Amino acid sequence: MLWRRTFNYAPPLTRRGPVRDRVRRIYRNVSDGLDLIVFLNSTEPHIDRSFFYATGLTDGLFEGCGAWLTPDGGCEITTSALEEEAAKKSALPLHVFRSRDDSTKLMKAALRGHKRIGINASELTYAAFERLRKLASKSARFIDISEAVVTTRLGSGPNGAEPHYTAGSRKIEPGDMIVIDFGAAYHMYCSDITRTVVVGKASEEQRRMHETVARAQAAAFAKMKPGSTAKSVDAAARSLIDRSKYKGRFIHGLGHSIGLAVHDGGALNSTSDLVLRPNMVFTDEPGVYVPGFGGVRIEDDVLITKGEPRFMSTAPRDLREL
Repeated sequence: MLWRRTFNYAPPLTRRGPVRDRVRRIYRNVSDGLDLIVFLNSTEPHIDRSFFYATGLTDGLFEGCGAWLTPDGGCEITTSALEEEAAKKSALPLHVFRSRDDSTKLMKAALRGHKRIGINASELTYAAFERLRKLASKSARFIDISEAVVTTRLGSGPNGAEPHYTAGSRKIEPGDMIVIDFGAAYHMYCSDITRTVVVGKASEEQRRMHETVARAQAAAFAKMKPGSTAKSVDAAARSLIDRSKYKGRFIHGLGHSIGLAVHDGGALNSTSDLVLRPNMVFTDEPGVYVPGFGGVRIEDDVLITKGEPRFMSTAPRDLREL
């Protein structure tokens, strides 16, 4: 039986102020005059991401632990002795986002030499996962291999016309466009990136589709500033696509907030009144999908700053011919 005790969670000096401010902000958003807020974390696979948001913890699962928040910004955690050291050394720097994206760049580079024609999407997805595991174990960007997790959705050829196609048994053929949606998790924070590639030489139509999506992404990116509404950002990309021959082929929202969960609650779509604020992170992922032909999507993670928005994803966005 684990020895359980309560201790006062004190983040590193560089994080104490931000965690205290975060707790106070939680209270400001609650209008019930509460004296205490308690988060009781569950166990895998039902871990409560709110627990980690409130505490700023990025190491360990803290299964069955409780976080006790007070109006003055205090954060006390009921935990086991096994988790205590992880709590004491936790930090939440923005470099987490950059580190996760580095892993996606490394994996894409490693896959360039992998066999493509004649294998199916499931096999390519497995290859992607294995390459990332090997890269993670050799890279200082990852503290532990268990922290580097990749999720992949891959649609080749006509299957790419389904935005989130689950990799299946269809064989990859010359001329296929492949929509690859994947990302790594680091210190519990997620990334989400999509690239579209072509097996062999791209046709004029494939290039036209990709160029349209690239321009739509850039139009939305330019609008991702404090004070902009989510629906106006979505409209910037959607209106550009609807002025092209692909009108009506952008069939999902532009993006979503991202953090401890891949889809972290906020949405960039035509019905959202959410107002963008500094330090929010959203995906910018327009797409064009033509049934029977295929699809193109380009997705990057974007940090909202007080000035210009900043791409957190640095992988090349051009159409790659494999």
